[in-house]
Amino acid sequence: MFKQFKQRLYHLPFVQFGTLTGSAAIGQIITYLMLPILARVYSPIEFSEFSKFISWVIPLSILASFKIELSTPKQRSVHDQYRTTFISLALMLAICLVISILLVIGKAIGIDFETIYWLLPIGIMSTTAPQILFFLNTSQQNNAQSASYRILNNIILQLTSVLLGYLSWGAYGLIIGYFIGQWVGIIILLKGHFFALCSWRNSIQWNTIFTEFREYILFATPQAIIETLQLSGTIFLLTLFFGEPYPGIFYICWRILQAPINLISNSIFVIEYNECSKLLSTQNSYSSRIKKSFSKLSIFGILLGAIFLLFGPDLFTLFLGEQHRLSGTMASFLALWFVIQFIVSPFSFTAILANKQRQSLLLNSLDIVSKCIAFFIGYQMDSIWIALGLYSVLSAIIGICIYKWYLQISP
Repeated sequence: MFKQFKQRLYHLPFVQFGTLTGSAAIGQIITYLMLPILARVYSPIEFSEFSKFISWVIPLSILASFKIELSTPKQRSVHDQYRTTFISLALMLAICLVISILLVIGKAIGIDFETIYWLLPIGIMSTTAPQILFFLNTSQQNNAQSASYRILNNIILQLTSVLLGYLSWGAYGLIIGYFIGQWVGIIILLKGHFFALCSWRNSIQWNTIFTEFREYILFATPQAIIETLQLSGTIFLLTLFFGEPYPGIFYICWRILQAPINLISNSIFVIEYNECSKLLSTQNSYSSRIKKSFSKLSIFGILLGAIFLLFGPDLFTLFLGEQHRLSGTMASFLALWFVIQFIVSPFSFTAILANKQRQSLLLNSLDIVSKCIAFFIGYQMDSIWIALGLYSVLSAIIGICIYKWYLQISP
């Protein structure tokens, strides 16, 4: 009797949300505790090198699986969830092999790649595999396993990075620390699933994959790549228009601003996506659910945004040291962007459920274009702060429009 009650309690939505959010909170606390140490053992230039590496890894990791894993929560059976996950992982390995071959060919014809870029295939696998497996575990409500991943991944990643920083590994310390933390996470997420996934290795009809997952390949993938350009694209633009050390300064700023989004917004995305998928499958409305979550997020998001706006430079100096004060100034300029990103991003799944990926892609493309315009104007006026201010305002306006569109397409 008690065992049945415990199982029913554990599968309640608020318990699932609490498990994922609690683990994310612990993971982010670990990150926050270690970041002052990292900021003192790595220079802004070393963070800049790492940020440029990650700015390549993140969009390529999206391309590696073609976002097919997003269909996992929509699969009606565990059998189909394993099949979808296996397809995603197999595509990831194929893309990594292609990139490795391209690097070798480039080297053979005389292209002089920086040493750091030979690590791209490992970086892509380290980023893509946990994303795919995380969707599998949450779809099967293995929230304890997902929670363990969030916590142990952060502990190992941060401790390894700090150790290698003290050993003066430079930007490679951050990269190797990232790899080790991610692969520990992969091992945790694979527990209990490895043999079920391997059983599919000779059973996939690859000639039907494009037809079956066409919407994800043609629309969800470009949209996800565009969303990653919040970081990667900004680093490219900063490198192009303003040069060193601004990419590294922005990366530190982004890590702080992104922490609450990873902690709360991304956890809400996973829970809401799964719950709204169930409501849709039973032909029930979920727009009121989105509105309630949006209202709750707005209160907390506006409060955090006000803190970054008013006290950004002082908080960053206190927390990370004087050498990172400019990152705090960036946070003040990006406070408005942060608020809208925090409260709108969890509901991007509505475009997937409504099969509106094409329209979502166009809206997100408009957001990227606006950012490019902001940086070009800032470059012409020789002011990174004008660029960041316009970046924040234009992104906020488009973000509000996107949220209104989410409500329109939600039943």
